[in-house]
Amino acid sequence: MRGPLSRPDVVGDFDCDDLVVGSPGESLGADETASSIVIIPGSRSGLNTAKTVSYHQDSPGVPGSAEDYDRFGETLAAGTTSSGKPYLLVGTPEEDLDEEDQGVVYYFRDSVWRTISQDTAGISGSTETDDGFGTAISVVSYRSSSTAAISALVAVGVPSEALVDNRYERAGTAHLINVTASGRSPNSPN
Repeated sequence: MRGPLSRPDVVGDFDCDDLVVGSPGESLGADETASSIVIIPGSRSGLNTAKTVSYHQDSPGVPGSAEDYDRFGETLAAGTTSSGKPYLLVGTPEEDLDEEDQGVVYYFRDSVWRTISQDTAGISGSTETDDGFGTAISVVSYRSSSTAAISALVAVGVPSEALVDNRYERAGTAHLINVTASGRSPNSPN
């Protein structure tokens, strides 16, 4: 299992921290290392294991489907929008889109899952074989000095990205994605 992530309140109950654990090597039926995540809600008296929820790519509402070696939950990051809504980011660096191991990041907020990849409008580059988009994810919140609004930047690592018209294969890059004040992911439909 991957290391735990205990902040923020992903479930949105009582402002208590939740524990989110990725299990990127877990097999789901015949799909080897398709993987899953587990969310154990926090309560005022500690973790509430009776309300534990597990998600994987075959879960209702999660886009895509579980496939061999996707590694859903390889990386995790969480934050809170300026309006106080918690969100969770789930890296799936070996997700196949139209080629092998291009990778995606799942954005989970208000019980809705969305995907972010290098094919998402506003993200530079394009998906290529073995990019590994989502191999690393980090979130930092900051306050604007001019407006005092709180925003968040998400950094997504792409360790095998080819650069300069593919002259530098596997050079790698990182994308900075602004989670807007409304809490929307980049170019989300609503």
